[in-house]
Amino acid sequence: AGPDLMMHLPELGRLSVSLVGKGAGPALLMECGERTDAEKVEHENRLVAAQACDETKVTAALRSFVNRMVIGLDACPYITTADLAGTGLEAKGVIPGPIGYRYSATSDACMALATFWNCICELLGTPEADLSS
Repeated sequence: AGPDLMMHLPELGRLSVSLVGKGAGPALLMECGERTDAEKVEHENRLVAAQACDETKVTAALRSFVNRMVIGLDACPYITTADLAGTGLEAKGVIPGPIGYRYSATSDACMALATFWNCICELLGTPEADLSS
């Protein structure tokens, strides 16, 4: 990770991530070192703060981001609503499907990465018409 990212997420310094798997994968292998005493205190504080998160509000904020940035700034021409992706690609064999918004209240880097990987596996195992992105 770059120095700017490490400044904001020093926890990444104790993680090692590898992509493994031939035939049965892909799988994400995460190894991490022990937290320092200061990191343990910060982790406990983040757990308390995470309890204040509200899934409905967080999802609404993410949908607003998609509307403003992805659609409003034409960042992706294949997303025309905050609900459907892959539009305009039918001639290339892409079936439009719903955008999946997933929530995790964690601020722990390892748990966030695990949540991200679960979403990737969900995308890989779900037909495009049921979950596009």
